[in-house]
Amino acid sequence: GVGPVVVEHPPAAALYCAALASPMLHLLDLRPFVIDLSGETSRGKTTSLSLAASVYGSPEEGAGVVATWDSTGVGHERLSEVLNDLPMFRDETKRSRHARGQAEAVYRHAGGTGRVRGKPGGLRDTPTWRNVLISTGEAPATSATEDAGTRGRVLCLTEPPFGDTDQAHLV
Repeated sequence: GVGPVVVEHPPAAALYCAALASPMLHLLDLRPFVIDLSGETSRGKTTSLSLAASVYGSPEEGAGVVATWDSTGVGHERLSEVLNDLPMFRDETKRSRHARGQAEAVYRHAGGTGRVRGKPGGLRDTPTWRNVLISTGEAPATSATEDAGTRGRVLCLTEPPFGDTDQAHLV
């Protein structure tokens, strides 16, 4: 089962617990936050993300609850708003087309509110959310910026989630 795998591997446990915590942020009046697991390829990052995402549905990319970083800033905001209290799972930071846009999305996500936008005759509703963004990639989600505000809003984990072992036998 998932329990022993998660308990024995703190980085995987952190992602799993963050996923479980997301719906409680609203109840406890807490701000959204971002947790990012980065490191070398084939070290268990996506497996850890899949374990955390499996709490909410299929972790299969494209057909389930996990998306890649290949999206626009508006797309990220709208998905955050739709999910509201449920966690957002983003895999593969390298799939982001614009590193600066990714850094802005991380900063905005932790703020819990989207950009103010106009429309003819007034303003559009500004999207809000209160959930956890769980991200993985070879490079940290903060790698595109030196901005302390963005870096301060992300819990960056870089230790291989399953140590130096092959994680395939764990799930």
